[in-house]
Amino acid sequence: MKILKLYNRWVIVPLVLGLALSHFVHADMNPYIVGQTVASGGALLDEGFNGIGYENSWTEYFQEGEGAGRTIDEDYATSPAPLEGTHSLRMTSDSYKLVSNTVSLSSASSDVSVSFILRPLSVAGTDNQDFLTLLDSSDNVLCILSISSASDNLNIQQTGGTKQYGSSAITTAATIYLWIDHTASTGSADGKTSLYRSANSTKPGTATSSCTNGTATADVAKLKISIKESYDFTFDSIIITNL
Repeated sequence: MKILKLYNRWVIVPLVLGLALSHFVHADMNPYIVGQTVASGGALLDEGFNGIGYENSWTEYFQEGEGAGRTIDEDYATSPAPLEGTHSLRMTSDSYKLVSNTVSLSSASSDVSVSFILRPLSVAGTDNQDFLTLLDSSDNVLCILSISSASDNLNIQQTGGTKQYGSSAITTAATIYLWIDHTASTGSADGKTSLYRSANSTKPGTATSSCTNGTATADVAKLKISIKESYDFTFDSIIITNL
């Protein structure tokens, strides 16, 4: 039970009601939940970069140290950020020096749905890049979201499967909403990883592209964001749930 003072009167509010209201307010403040069903027990990862610092424990990595164009800023708020809430995550790099950021899920799962908001600030890289990966507990790659430097298209691939190339470029002029649905293989090259893309927070009914012959059987335990060359990306509202 909770005891609250309201207009000089003490009232008793059941704890369960307080929790229900808290959840309702969070969902109402986060329109990106549209099309992303939160599984029973809550999200495996929910990172909105609100307040100061991270909401979860991330591991930052700089190939040759921070600085000289290599930065990670989880409190970025310069327009067009924040993409949602109070801050966004901005990651930049220079040349071929890798900058990465890794976070663990609250529990590992074989089938997951990932959603996030992306706003490129620069797509001037000249090399293809795997910029978002799903990993198992031993850091083996299970799924890759990559960008083709020649076309700036987004591509999706499950480990062991055929890379599926996108046909629509990302640009610095637009914020995009992305979803990745990942279903592990049963051991017979039947794993499926699909990419969904929208200009708003509603998940499309049809995938942009799907890799359907993956061989990844391990549970997803981590998410990793990687930036190199002259790419400059801003991320927000990263949510992972059971699929």
